[in-house]
Amino acid sequence: MEELTGLSNNTVRRLRKTHRSSVMKPNGGRSKVLSAADEHYYVHQLIKNCVPSAVKVTKCLENHIGKNVGIERVHKVLRKIVLGATEKPKKPLLSAKNIRNKLSWCIAHSNSTVDD
Repeated sequence: MEELTGLSNNTVRRLRKTHRSSVMKPNGGRSKVLSAADEHYYVHQLIKNCVPSAVKVTKCLENHIGKNVGIERVHKVLRKIVLGATEKPKKPLLSAKNIRNKLSWCIAHSNSTVDD
């Protein structure tokens, strides 16, 4: 730079910093694999079309969009919009016999108090 302008490198840097501060620099790193529209399509497939799992969503989208995306990426998108995996609450296995026993116990203890 010194040969072209006759100014030192520090002067050139200082002038560039003050006069070209509004110029956008390209962001470093890898670009996104999925666009916002692709993420919306994932969510739409999962919610509206009742695709049961993220694995099936990825396979469905490989066929429709043509993008090969891993399952972890789909999980990340779903967690971002608070649709992460949840476990069903366990329900007690109540047979007819257990229901009768439970009802008879409740009837027998219906008149009891905390002090008893």
